[in-house]
Amino acid sequence: WLLYTLVCHRYNGMYREYYGLPVKRDSEPECLIAGCGAMQDVNLLECCVAYHERDLFFRMNSLGFELSTIFYGAFMRWYATLMPTATVFRFWDALLFQSTNPKTQSLGGRDYLIDLAFATLQVKRNELMECESAAEMKSVVLGFLGSLYDTTTVIDLVHAADLYLWGGAGFSSGKVSYLWTQRDEMFKGINQTTKWQNQILHRLAFEGQVRPPKHPNEQFAGVTTKQLVEEVIPTLQINVAGSRSSSSARHWAMHRPMPLVARAMLQSSGDKAWGLLSSFSTPDVPMIPFMAEPPKAQAEDGSMRKWNGMEPLNVQSTEVISAIQRHAPGWSAQAPDLWRYFTNIPVDYPGAKTAVRQTAVQKMMGGLLGIKPTDPNVAMTQPKQSAEGTFEQSLSLNELFGALICCSRGTVASKAAALFDLYSYGDPRGEGEHEHLVPSNKVAKIAAGQATDANAEKSRILAPADADADESKRDNVLRIQVMTSYPKDGLLGDVLIPSLSPFISARTPVLKTYNIWGKTREVTGAGGATNSMNNGAAGGEEKRACLGEILMAIQWQPRNFLNYAKGQLTVQVKHIKFHEFHILEPYNINPFIHVYMSKAVAGSPGSREWAEIKRWDPRLHMTQAQQQKVGVFSRGPYGGVIKFDPTMRQRAAGGGATLGQWVQHGKDQGWVPLSTEKKVSGHWAWNDVWGKQSSVLDLDVGSEFVKYSSRRNCIDLMGIRLLVSQVLQRCMMNMSNRQAVLVADSIFNRAGVVPGIYQAILAQGTDYRMEKIGLSDIMARFEERKKPYVDVTREIVFEHERQIACNGGQVNLFAPSYMYHQINLQTMGISDPYPDQEKTLYIHFIRGGDGERCTEAIDVDKSGNVEGSLAEVQMDALVKDNQESWLTNRVTKEEFIACFCGNPLLAESLRRLSSGDSLLHRRSSSPLEAWLPSLAEFVRQALLPKFSEFGPRPQDIWKCKDGVVMRWEEDVNSEIIRRLPAGEKLEILKPGTDPTGRPFMVK
Repeated sequence: WLLYTLVCHRYNGMYREYYGLPVKRDSEPECLIAGCGAMQDVNLLECCVAYHERDLFFRMNSLGFELSTIFYGAFMRWYATLMPTATVFRFWDALLFQSTNPKTQSLGGRDYLIDLAFATLQVKRNELMECESAAEMKSVVLGFLGSLYDTTTVIDLVHAADLYLWGGAGFSSGKVSYLWTQRDEMFKGINQTTKWQNQILHRLAFEGQVRPPKHPNEQFAGVTTKQLVEEVIPTLQINVAGSRSSSSARHWAMHRPMPLVARAMLQSSGDKAWGLLSSFSTPDVPMIPFMAEPPKAQAEDGSMRKWNGMEPLNVQSTEVISAIQRHAPGWSAQAPDLWRYFTNIPVDYPGAKTAVRQTAVQKMMGGLLGIKPTDPNVAMTQPKQSAEGTFEQSLSLNELFGALICCSRGTVASKAAALFDLYSYGDPRGEGEHEHLVPSNKVAKIAAGQATDANAEKSRILAPADADADESKRDNVLRIQVMTSYPKDGLLGDVLIPSLSPFISARTPVLKTYNIWGKTREVTGAGGATNSMNNGAAGGEEKRACLGEILMAIQWQPRNFLNYAKGQLTVQVKHIKFHEFHILEPYNINPFIHVYMSKAVAGSPGSREWAEIKRWDPRLHMTQAQQQKVGVFSRGPYGGVIKFDPTMRQRAAGGGATLGQWVQHGKDQGWVPLSTEKKVSGHWAWNDVWGKQSSVLDLDVGSEFVKYSSRRNCIDLMGIRLLVSQVLQRCMMNMSNRQAVLVADSIFNRAGVVPGIYQAILAQGTDYRMEKIGLSDIMARFEERKKPYVDVTREIVFEHERQIACNGGQVNLFAPSYMYHQINLQTMGISDPYPDQEKTLYIHFIRGGDGERCTEAIDVDKSGNVEGSLAEVQMDALVKDNQESWLTNRVTKEEFIACFCGNPLLAESLRRLSSGDSLLHRRSSSPLEAWLPSLAEFVRQALLPKFSEFGPRPQDIWKCKDGVVMRWEEDVNSEIIRRLPAGEKLEILKPGTDPTGRPFMVK
C-alpha cells in the first residue's frame, strides 16, 4: 500500500519517476523506459553544490569524484544500508511525511533526499578539500553516513539544509533552478536521437519476432538475450563483417561526443560572456559522432598491442538491411529505420548537414576580437564531408549489438555477460581468484559459467588475413591449404587456425565446419550476369570470397599437462563442399589438402614461416609378426608429412568422367553426389582411414598457441569504459564523456581508482629535470627563487573534459592519435602570461588504473603552442601491458558481472529498459510435442496440466483440437503417444512408429 501510494496514487505519486512507468500521451509511440528521477535528483544535487560550494565542486570534479557513484544508489534505496537501521527509519518518517506536504509539491516531494546529501558534503567540506583522490572522498562520505547513530542529528542536518537550499537563498531565487534547467537543455538534442533509437529497439525487443514461429504454439514476441547472443549477433557478424579481412578492422566503437558538463556548471558570468563572443570561431566540441580507434600501446614483447572488438569502418546500409531481411525476417520492416537512426548522422539529426568549418565572417570577427581558431585536431576526427556539407555515414556493429542486448528480454546478469563478450579476450592470468573491492557471488559465477561466448569460434567463420602475410604467420598456428589440379594445379583457398587451446582434449575430437576463404575472379557473362570462376581459370577482377566449407576435427594431446607446447596433433577431414556460385563444376575439382604449422625462422628473431608437419607412422611400433600380417592393400597415411591426397585418381586426360577410385583407399572416398538425379551437386569425402592423420608424438609448437585458457575470461578498462558509456547514453543519464569514464573506473577498477588532475601550473622557462621531484617541491623552489608561475588547474580540467569528448574517449591528455596539429594555450582557455617566451606546463595527476601520483612537464613554445608529438600526459596506466599492471587494468568475467549487477546505476538502468514491455504474456502449460525427425515436421501437441495434479497412478492426458486425441501412457519408455481421430479406439503401438509406420519422437 505504501509503495502504491508513493508510485501510483494520483494524489501522491512522488516516486513515480523512481520506480514507475512514466506518463505517456496517447499520440506518443511506445519507447524504452530511459531516464530516472533519481538521476535527475543527483543532477540537481550537483547544481546545488556547484552554486553554493563552488570550490568543493571543482575539487571533486578535478579529482574525478562523481556524486552519482554514491547518491544514485542512496536515493533509490532512501539511504538504506548506508546509515544505521534506526537512523534510516527515523529519516523515513520525515521523508514519507514530506511527500504528503502540499507546500513541497512544486519540488517533487523528494527534497529531503537532496538535503541529506548536501548536508553531508557541507559538514565534511574541510576533509573533502584535503583529499588527494576520488577514493578518499568516497571513503569520507560513506564513513560519515555510516556513523550517524544519533537519529536527532540526521533530522537537524536535513532541516538545516532544507532551509538553506529552498528557503530563499538558492532554489527560490531561481539560480539553482536555472542552472539545473540549463544542464538539462544541453542534452536535449542528443536525447532526441537516443529516443528515436529506443523506439526502434522497443519494437524489436517487445513486439516483433526474429523469425516466424516454427509451430502454432510458439507465439513469444520479442527477443531474449540468449537468442540474441546465440543466433542474431553471430549471424549479423558473419554476413556484415565476415567477408572482410581482420586486418582491415581498425575501429571498435561509435564515439558520441557529449556536452561539457563541468565547464557549464563552473563557468562564471564573465566566462559565459566570453563564450558567447567565442562562438564566432569553430565550436570546441562538434556533436557529430564518429568511429573511434583504440589507443596505440605496446605489448609486453615490444610489439604493438592488439585490441579486441575491432570492426570495419565502411559498413554499408545495404549490407546491414539485407542481412537482417535474410536472417531476421521478423525485423525486416524495422531494418531501414535501424540503419537510419544508428548511423553517426541520422537523417533528422539537428545540424547533420551543417559544415563544421569557419566562414569568412567568422574568421573576420574572430580576428577583430583577438580569438584564435580553436583546436584544429577536432576536424581530423570528424567523418568525411562532401562539398554540399553532408557527412559520410557509418555504423558501429558493437554499438548496435550493445543496444540490442540492453533492451532484450533477460536478467541483468545475462545481459552483463553478453556485453562482456563484445570486448573480452582470453588470458591465462584471468583464471583463479583475484582481489577486488566487489567480491564475486553465486549469481555472477552462474552467469559467467552459463553465458554463451558468441565470439569463441568466429575464427572458423570470418575471413582471415592473407595467409602469406607476416601477420597471419604470427597470429595463427595452422594453415589448412585446399588445392586442386583442375583445370590446372593451384591453390583454391585456406583455413587458418589461430590457436590449439580449444582443441586440447584426450576425448574423441568434435567435427566442425570451417569456411574456406580464397580469391576468385569475377567475370561478366553475355547476359550481364556475373559469376566467379574457380582456380583463376578466367580473367576479371580478383576478389576475396568464401569458396566452400570443410568438415573436420582437430585435436591436440599434450605429452604432459606441465608442458602444453609438446604433444601430438590429429586432424580428421570428413568432406569438403564447394559453393557452386564461386566454384564451377565442383565434381571435377578432386581437391587435396596440405597442412602447415607456424614455426620460428632460425637466425631471424620475430620472423615465422609455414612449415610441413611430420606424420606419425604406427608401423614403427609394430612387432615383426604384426608387420607380416599387413596385406598389400592395407595401407594408410603413415610417415612423410601430413597431407590429404586426392580422393580419386584420373584414368586419362580429361574431366570428371575419367575419375576413378583408388584401389587401396577402400570405401567412402571420392565424390558423393547429392542424389542419384542430381549428380553434379555434392561433396568430396574422405573415409576414416585416409581422412584421419596424426603428427609425430613429440611435435613442438609455440607456447603462445597452446595456452590452456582460451575462454574469453578477461576485459580491460578501455572496453569497460565503452560499454558503460553505451549503457549510460542508452538510458539517457545525461553525463559527459569524462563522467562516464570516471563512473566506469570507480565501479570496475579493483581499487576504485579513477584518473584525476591534482594541480597544474604554467611557469616561465624550461627545465625537464624538475618533473622528477614532484609539483609541490617544484613550486617551493620557484618561490625560493622568486620565479613566477600561474595556477591553471581549472583550465586543464576543462581541457581534459573537452579532449575526452573529442578524441574518442581516451583518457590521456594530448594523445598522439588525436594530436595531429599543435594546440594553443588560448584554445585551452589559458591567457598567455609570458608572451614571446618559452614556457613549461607542469601537471600533477592521479594515474588511472594504479592510482600512482605523477608529474609531467610539457614544453610550450614562444607562441603558446603545445607540440602534439611530445606532449602526451600518461594519465592512464592501461597503455602498459606487462605483468605488473595486469591486475590494475583488467577484470575477469565473474568480477565484471558482479560489479555490473551490484551497482544500482547500471543494474537499475537496464531493468528500467526492460520494463517497457506493455504486452501481457500469460504463462501457459508445459507443452508435450510430437515431431517427425526425418522431415522436422510438427505433428501435434498436448498441454500438460500442473505437475501438482500428478500422483502415483498414471493419468491420461487428453488434448482435443481439430478432432485429434493424444494420450500419455504409463510407461513412456516402452509405449508412445497415439494420434487418432476422436471416437476411435485407442491403440498402443511399437515405440517410435505411428499408424503409417513413420517414426516420430516426443519432446
